[in-house]
Amino acid sequence: MTGFLFILFIFVAAVLLWAARTEVVDFWSRRFKVHKDTPWLPDYWNPVLLGGAVIMLGLAGVMGYGLLRQSKAPAEVSRFIAVYPNVAAAASVPRVGEELHWLFRSDDPPDDIASFYETLAADSGWAMQRSGDQNRVWLQMERGRTEVLVFVTRDGEQSKLTYQIKEREES
Repeated sequence: MTGFLFILFIFVAAVLLWAARTEVVDFWSRRFKVHKDTPWLPDYWNPVLLGGAVIMLGLAGVMGYGLLRQSKAPAEVSRFIAVYPNVAAAASVPRVGEELHWLFRSDDPPDDIASFYETLAADSGWAMQRSGDQNRVWLQMERGRTEVLVFVTRDGEQSKLTYQIKEREES
């Protein structure tokens, strides 16, 4: 859906820029049957169309940045810990203090996701604590200076994974 809106905003901006360039004066000259160079022809739509085009391009830029962050989310998380294999990136939240946050979705139940991280923790030397039930699982893992919290909730047919990563400074 985000990709569709990105393309739609670019298209609308292009149409507005085209309209601002040619159509306004041509429309009024045809409507009043006067020459295009007549000084009293209204040209007040030009700034409105240009402003609309700038707004659409700005929205497309913001959405493009969001799509870029979303596509890089698995690689950013995997710098710290392996990402659960069956996920789709949903969002990347800007840094909050020293913590990094990422949101993902998966069709797998929370217990399967927790089992994956229990195996990973045992194989990779992470100290791990688990709490929760079949619909909500909270995993807290630590290794060295890195602390990873994975919160998994079941929402209908999908699970929502929230990764919270914090690197502590050495003392």
